[in-house]
Amino acid sequence: MASQKEIAAAAGVSVSTVSRVLGGMGEKAASPEVARRIWEVARQLGYTPNPAARALRLGAPTAGTPPRIVTLLARVIDTESDPFFQALAQAVDEEILRQGCPLLSSLPLTQGMERDCRELERLRPQGLVLLGRCSGEAARRLGRRWPSIAVGLNPAGQSAVDQVLCSGREAARMAVEHLLERGHTRIAYLGECTVENRYSGYRELLAENINFETGEILITHTKRNKERFVVMSDDMLALARRYEQRRRIFCCKNPYFFPSANGGAMTTETVYSAFNRAWSHADLAGKYPGKVRVYDLRHRFASACLNRWLDDGENLMAMLPFLREYMGHKSLSETAYYIHILPENIVKSSAID
Repeated sequence: MASQKEIAAAAGVSVSTVSRVLGGMGEKAASPEVARRIWEVARQLGYTPNPAARALRLGAPTAGTPPRIVTLLARVIDTESDPFFQALAQAVDEEILRQGCPLLSSLPLTQGMERDCRELERLRPQGLVLLGRCSGEAARRLGRRWPSIAVGLNPAGQSAVDQVLCSGREAARMAVEHLLERGHTRIAYLGECTVENRYSGYRELLAENINFETGEILITHTKRNKERFVVMSDDMLALARRYEQRRRIFCCKNPYFFPSANGGAMTTETVYSAFNRAWSHADLAGKYPGKVRVYDLRHRFASACLNRWLDDGENLMAMLPFLREYMGHKSLSETAYYIHILPENIVKSSAID
């Protein structure tokens, strides 16, 4: 049975550093590189916590020989090749030590290992941790021979063994939320897409900004990095619902509501080009001569609201806060800017003294 002193000598660090790392003190114990080296040496030497020291620290009596637990790597050859499984394997190792069990070398779950277990038997396991998604057949065969538990992102595909799962969907949602909060808008996904919880979480979060029941659209990360809700009119909501039905048929896996031809987000140039074509088809050029921008619709909306309130005899200063909130202005003066567009109306209106 290897001691912490032997591990320290092999890893080239102090005994106190080994104690902190194997004691589960996290990033405070040592640098990631040193911690990885200590864990690797501890597995190679088969480190087992001292039962007397552990009982003294935990205030609990020892209870016989602790079981030997082997970790099988189902998705990677070694933990160094994948940062996610590296962190997951370290968490498993820390719990193994916390329970007073020896720390044994991890093995890759190679094809056919569930039928030919000689390499696994060499470690004399009394329990298995299946790290990552493995086939249902492999889990059933191994589970019948040793008590086993599957740990990872996705279900192992069988009920023969207990499972401890991370929520891949929630992890992806948290990652996208983090990027959105930092102002990023063109967020790509690299990884498996078929029956993949992480991809589902990525798509779901980006699609949540449109509510097809209420017609609410959540506008995020504007030029002042503010958020606000805009409500679609009834006819616009009907068009959006019809479009969504078609979108689900032809590009259901794309997270963008209006995807570009290459599957990404539309560029500003593409939006303007589509707008100009729609404007031409609507035959509005004669009624509104000159070049029309998409942003002009925003100005037109503001002036139309002001005109309507003036015609209805409303007090503009009482109504401006509502318009400011809807348009996402930072101050009331930004909204009041639109009043200068309507000088004649203002002079004639009874709403202005």
